[in-house]
Amino acid sequence: MALFLMLVNAIPTVIGTAEALDVQKKEDLAQKHKAKFFMTANFALDGKAAHEKEAQVVLRDNRMYLNHPDAPKEGHRFCGYYFMYPGTEEHGLVSTIQDNPPMLNWIYVDSNTLEVRYGGRADTVGNLAHPWEWSEDEVNLTLEEDEGFVAVEVEPGLWQIYFDRNGDFSGLPTGKKI
Repeated sequence: MALFLMLVNAIPTVIGTAEALDVQKKEDLAQKHKAKFFMTANFALDGKAAHEKEAQVVLRDNRMYLNHPDAPKEGHRFCGYYFMYPGTEEHGLVSTIQDNPPMLNWIYVDSNTLEVRYGGRADTVGNLAHPWEWSEDEVNLTLEEDEGFVAVEVEPGLWQIYFDRNGDFSGLPTGKKI
């Protein structure tokens, strides 16, 4: 009988501890979503892993590009964070698009071209604008739980970011290096 009473008394403590841990995990995740971050990609212009370099993601002309050290692309460096997408319970992704005066735009994928783009709220309607999230290892971004972002050489030395939604390069520009 004494053992039974000890177990009954322990149950509220276990439940309280589990609830506290759950609250802490939610708070930690919320803090990660509020933190601003820069976006980079490691890739080699010649496709050889040994030649990979870190390239900053830059915004220019409503599109996202890679500013690779060996093929520079001027633009505003991505500086973004997660933000609740209006009318949903899901995270959208925003970035500054200029410093002075500071201005934010939504990051989204054009449903027709699969280009990763930025624009105002109206630009996101009918396109893929949410849910954005971290990958399980918290290293990569995901859209609709997919890490399928690729760089396409749209002009010599100009690498634009696309979303390979199906993982088979269908819908991406043909005849270009990916």
